[in-house]
Amino acid sequence: MLNVFRAAIVMAAALLPSVAGAQVTLSPAEPTRWDTAVTIGWLGGNKSDIGPGWNDWYDAASVDASAGYFLTPHLKLGLGVGTGAAAAMTIVEPAPLPGDGFPYYRSREHRFRATSMTGGASYQFFDNAWFHPFLGAGVAVIHERERAPFEAAHTIFRDPQTRVLLPPLPAIDTTTTTVHPYGSVGFKAYASERVFVRTDLRITASTERARSAEWRAGVGVDF
Repeated sequence: MLNVFRAAIVMAAALLPSVAGAQVTLSPAEPTRWDTAVTIGWLGGNKSDIGPGWNDWYDAASVDASAGYFLTPHLKLGLGVGTGAAAAMTIVEPAPLPGDGFPYYRSREHRFRATSMTGGASYQFFDNAWFHPFLGAGVAVIHERERAPFEAAHTIFRDPQTRVLLPPLPAIDTTTTTVHPYGSVGFKAYASERVFVRTDLRITASTERARSAEWRAGVGVDF
């Protein structure tokens, strides 16, 4: 995940000079009530419950769309939908044998794909300015599909004289739907009265751990 955060910093640094140089009218003739944005990003999913400690997050490209309504010039209610590309992780799985206490393990590739719907509120700072940082919080409904191929039984050697037949691993094709709170931090930077670039980092969590982290950047419009 460190590479994701580094990429976010680099992208933000690249966007700021072009936006800062734009001619922006800071006082639109009519106040806006709505905004909408489309973003692309990088989504990380926490699989520390099944993944090894050295490889317990998956990473995937993502795309999101959102719309919000301003109750006040600073407070906004918003809805969003998003999806990630399929991501692969190598999972090491135990292969228990009846009556044998010796630990055997097998590895195979698991593939994950997540879609989400979010609803929440955000607070946008500053008045009459081209740069607006914001903080947000809400609830994310995450629908995730996990797949893994069937693995046939095969023989391994415990030592040169002892062979062990490991049982087959059944195929996995499951879906889960979970609800988690999220928090976000980011900024909007205006290139004109209505058009802005936007970037943020959103993290969903459970009582045990962070469940996902998504960095996003894109463009939007007020109306």
